[in-house]
Order: sequence, then structure tokens, then C-alpha cells
Amino acid sequence: MRVKYRTYKGHDHSNFAKLPLLHVRLKNGKNIIDLDCLVDSGASSSVLNTDIADALELDLSKGAATSFEIVGGLTLSGATHSVQLQVVGLDSEWIKIEAGFIAQDEVPILGHSGFLRVIQ
Repeated sequence: MRVKYRTYKGHDHSNFAKLPLLHVRLKNGKNIIDLDCLVDSGASSSVLNTDIADALELDLSKGAATSFEIVGGLTLSGATHSVQLQVVGLDSEWIKIEAGFIAQDEVPILGHSGFLRVIQ
């Protein structure tokens, strides 16, 4: 799969440098959202913002409490939950991934345990 480098626009509409972004669709029950995620082969987990969990109506209290170490050694607390994922633009099936959800506004990341291991 080839991933294009595109400019990521943050929630505050700030532009970051060009990143390897993949347009995906996430689903929980009837709730579906589309978003661009950073494909990060160096990330051990897929990590998304809790705003995404809210939009999907995920009950994060039922997820496992988890800590995520990000660049610079900073540790962020969050919860892990299952979601369905589909790559937009491909005739791909839905795949179940485990993703971490954090309150901090970071670029949504698709990493090994939640995404890259599943699609190999």
C-alpha cells in the first residue's frame, strides 16, 4: 500500500509539515467518521483523541486504562478500546483494531499493534 504525504490540518486549523497520511473510516455500531491518520511504523500502538471516541459514542470507561509514551519521553494516560476501521478509497473490508484514546490533541496515529500488524 502506498501512503501519500499530505499536509495535516489540526483541530485549530493549523498546518503541520507534510506527513504520511491515510484517509480512513472508523465505525462503532451505526456511528461512522472519516479522518486522516498518520501512518507511523515506529509507533507501537494506534492512538486517537478522545473527541473521536465521543463522535463514535465509545464508552471508554469499559476500556483498559493504558499509558502511552510519545516522542520526548512524555507519558500520556488514556484508555484502549476496539473500533472497526476501513481504508477509504479501497474496496477493503472492515477490520477490528485496538486503539488507545487520549485527551491530548495529537495527530491521530496508526501504529503496529492497532493497525500495521493487522494489514500485513
